[in-house]
Amino acid sequence: MTVYSQGHLSPVLIDILIVGMIFGGPSAFCVQAFFIFRLHSFSQRKPLPVLCSILATIQLAFTLTIGAASSHVVEFQKWQGFIVSALIISICTDTIIAASMSYYLRGSRTGFRE
Repeated sequence: MTVYSQGHLSPVLIDILIVGMIFGGPSAFCVQAFFIFRLHSFSQRKPLPVLCSILATIQLAFTLTIGAASSHVVEFQKWQGFIVSALIISICTDTIIAASMSYYLRGSRTGFRE
């Protein structure tokens, strides 16, 4: 079975990519939503969790759109900008959440040493 030949993706690989995008987007959104909730609990402020929520929702919408549209479009070159945008938004959201959680957790250290 040839998965990639002469610049075209095989139907099996396309189906795997579609399923990965459709299930990967909501699972990433759920994980990000949990950590956004924890961020809100630690910070007790709204601007940062709201920003992260907006970015996570946009990333979910982009991922689902790419997954739904890719069942009809075999040429992923047309969607390259959309895919890169979704990945960049996801990276930004995860980085903001991780940095913020590190900052707020560092402030609540109890002082126990190993």
